[in-house]
Order: sequence, then structure tokens, then C-alpha cells
Amino acid sequence: MVKLADANGSTSFIVDYCAKAPSGSVIAIGTEINLINRMAHVHPDKKIFELSGNTCPVCANMYRTTLNDLAYTLENFGDIKPIKVNEPTRSEAKLALDKMLEIS
Repeated sequence: MVKLADANGSTSFIVDYCAKAPSGSVIAIGTEINLINRMAHVHPDKKIFELSGNTCPVCANMYRTTLNDLAYTLENFGDIKPIKVNEPTRSEAKLALDKMLEIS
């Protein structure tokens, strides 16, 4: 799917792509629905919609994270126990993160 896309990248890439697209552009985005809705709202001169067209892609973990969670983490960073992820999940997740950072 990624190879067939006109463009692909991180969240900041998607935001920038939508901002730079000319008025009247039609942009199908394959990511979390809240970002898609925000881009459609910010750029009413463009038709921006979810790639699938039939579902509501929601990242449950992303959706649950609040500003209070972030504030707590920053204020208590030294006291929070690190999360340990076992192999092979750890190396596969790192590979995915490295690829995302490389693209952005």
C-alpha cells in the first residue's frame, strides 16, 4: 500500500502535506481518525477523508492519553519504572520506529 501511495510519512509529514497541497486537492489519509478530521477542519478548501472510506480508524491507546497523563509523566519522570519489552517484540518495534524516523 505504501508503495502505491502518492506520499507517506510521519504525523508531522501528513500535517505539512495537507498544508502545502493546493486548494481543491483530494487527499485520502490512512491514519488515526482524529488527525484526519482535524486536517479536514483546518483545510476546508480541500477534500480530506479517511483512506478506507468505510471504517473509523481509532488508536485506542492514543485516544486514552490525556494532557494530565503527559503532565504527570513529565513531573514524575524519575520515579516511573521503565517498561520492559521482551524479544522479539522489542527489536521489531525498534525497527518500525527507526524506519518511521528515517522517513520523516
